[in-house]
Amino acid sequence: MDFFEKLGRMLWRAWLIIGIIAVVFGIAAVAWPDGTVEVITRLFAVAIILGAIGIAGLSWLTKGVSPVWGVGIFFAVIGLIIGISALANPGTFSIVLAVIFGLVALFSGIGNVGAGGVSAVAGVGWPILLSGVVQIILGVMLLASPFTSLLAVTWAVGTIAIILGATMLVSGLLIRKTLRAAGEEVGLLSKS
Repeated sequence: MDFFEKLGRMLWRAWLIIGIIAVVFGIAAVAWPDGTVEVITRLFAVAIILGAIGIAGLSWLTKGVSPVWGVGIFFAVIGLIIGISALANPGTFSIVLAVIFGLVALFSGIGNVGAGGVSAVAGVGWPILLSGVVQIILGVMLLASPFTSLLAVTWAVGTIAIILGATMLVSGLLIRKTLRAAGEEVGLLSKS
């Protein structure tokens, strides 16, 4: 039995389950982009709050050791304020997130264009250059119209999730069919 047979035997269920989850997420993102943006924004808000609590705890634990432990407490308080504000008003915060993502995409894209240009000398720079151009376009879109662009990105991610999820779902079923044709027991809960 070669590597790919073992891999297929182990992974067909995972592909099937992940494919179903991806298709459901994709349909939800395309059907309710506003709701998807709000859920993602709320998840970021919770992550900021948890990060702030972690920073506060770590800073407090280093109180006797670090002379700058108060800086950590200060940033933890700022993080808590931002996180709670984001939970209270996800619409405004989603626009702030879009602007932050836009700036990150823009500067990352500029860096990738530069790196792609340098790598092009060796003949391997076009993928980096292309990703840089796409990042710059995405960054400019997000900065020019944050909320509308965020909805467009949500639709794009939803569509990609549907396509990739369907591909994984079909692949999982085809692997299962191939294993079954080879005489293996491939029930959803069996070991094969």
